[in-house]
Amino acid sequence: DDAEETGDQSRPASSRLLERDVPMTTTRDFLTRLIANQSGAMAVTGDRGAGHSRFLEEVARSGRLRGFEVVEAADAASVRIPDTDRAVLIVVDGPVEPGAVTGWAAETPGALGVVHHGVHHGGREDDEPLPLPVVESVELLAWSPAALRVWLRNALRGEPGRILVDWMMSRSGGLPARVAAEVDRLSSSGGLVRDSDGGWTVAPALLGRPRPARKPLPVPLTELIGRQQETAHVVRLISERRLVTLVGPGGIGKTRLSLAAAATVAEAYADGVVFVSLAAARSADDVLAALAEALERTELPGQPAAEAV
Repeated sequence: DDAEETGDQSRPASSRLLERDVPMTTTRDFLTRLIANQSGAMAVTGDRGAGHSRFLEEVARSGRLRGFEVVEAADAASVRIPDTDRAVLIVVDGPVEPGAVTGWAAETPGALGVVHHGVHHGGREDDEPLPLPVVESVELLAWSPAALRVWLRNALRGEPGRILVDWMMSRSGGLPARVAAEVDRLSSSGGLVRDSDGGWTVAPALLGRPRPARKPLPVPLTELIGRQQETAHVVRLISERRLVTLVGPGGIGKTRLSLAAAATVAEAYADGVVFVSLAAARSADDVLAALAEALERTELPGQPAAEAV
């Protein structure tokens, strides 16, 4: 979910970790403690889109430079412990459960370090502490306008104007992945144009166009518990595919999981996220009618419902 990963691959992006000095210092101190033959875990928290994937890549690189046997995995289920006498550093781009760490520790004869993507819920960290003696946490914050300007300058090969920087901050909140997604959206729609000084700005036609108002997602009465890994998996699938289907018996929590995933990715979509209830739908026409109502699209006389949607 990093700006360098989600952006247009034809456009250059800085390999620098912008405004990550404090988290990287904490990480290096954590690795030093592991070298002293301790074991421990470190959670990398922060809002989705703050650049966890890119940061974890840098953690893995630092671990290799310090002599660790590094294992990188997209999720905890993919981790395989190597046969080695060296200290092992496991870097997981997703949440990690205590039971998994207990199993890894049993397979590792020497020091074991685990760095993982913590699950951030509304500004607080709800992950259960992992069963290792050294437990650390770092939080990735949104970019400042100055850091955002640096990234835009490199990505666009030109100077971003104040209007563009303000536009990006208001729509991305300074979160790297959202910045990259918005730049790609503007680029593909002709919304990025040169200004009178040869720099980059937002097309005038977009500046006066209001963002569509969407009804808020339904808010469940109780908190979703024990589905962090499934939520992260669905979010990854949404970023890769246009259609994601959740299957399972009635009452198992498919709607709750879909709402949690939708809330996580909502800010990444310029036109918002919409919840459409299909409980009463019995035909394809019912589905189209429900979609049109949720999207507030009015059918014109003689117009097929599919075209209205």
